[in-house]
Amino acid sequence: MSIFKKSEEYQEFIKKHNIESEDNIRNIKHSSTAELIIKIMLVGTAIYWLYGIWGMFNSRQGGGIFIFLFFTSIPIGWIIFMLLEYKAKRIAKLDQEIFDNFLTKRIKIFYTREESNNYLFNEIKHISKRLKDCKNPNQIIIELSFQAFTLNAEGLIIVNRIKNSITQGETRKGGKGSIKTSIQEDAEAILINNIKEKTSKVENSKDLNYWFELKVKGAITEDEFNKKKEELL
Repeated sequence: MSIFKKSEEYQEFIKKHNIESEDNIRNIKHSSTAELIIKIMLVGTAIYWLYGIWGMFNSRQGGGIFIFLFFTSIPIGWIIFMLLEYKAKRIAKLDQEIFDNFLTKRIKIFYTREESNNYLFNEIKHISKRLKDCKNPNQIIIELSFQAFTLNAEGLIIVNRIKNSITQGETRKGGKGSIKTSIQEDAEAILINNIKEKTSKVENSKDLNYWFELKVKGAITEDEFNKKKEELL
């Protein structure tokens, strides 16, 4: 649910395309710091558990050691979870900055088919995306736009976008249970190239061809065709 997975990848992309700013430099720094702390804590926790397991097999108090390991690991797990959430928020801000300052200038986005009616273009590929519980409400458009950029498209047309709320739950013994609600979003888009705005001349030629075909079929007279030709040209 992000353009890149690691802070280093964001840093390389931002430097390569010369879109550095105080905000994205700060967000990269904070997310990379969170990544480092998470790695240290995971390694430390693994060593802690390995040492504890060794103690379980070499002590008569094996059960007690396991309980001790479990409960002392809960705060560590909670801290790691909070760091992951913090990193996700910083990454979401980086995605939005890349979209606002780079992708919108490289990719022409039509949010509906109707918006593209005044343009001529070549369709090159159909793409789709599904995301859940995004930090950015516009994340699916950001990732479709980035995919369009990586495939060297000039623009994209959003042909379908649906957001659903999905609730899942389970019931345990005693009637107790848990319920989780997530937001799932699906979108489909068409990648396009050679985008040109229609001119009145192009439109008029299309209309003239239409009336010419009617004349050939005998649906209108020569005089009616010439009158329409004068109106258009």
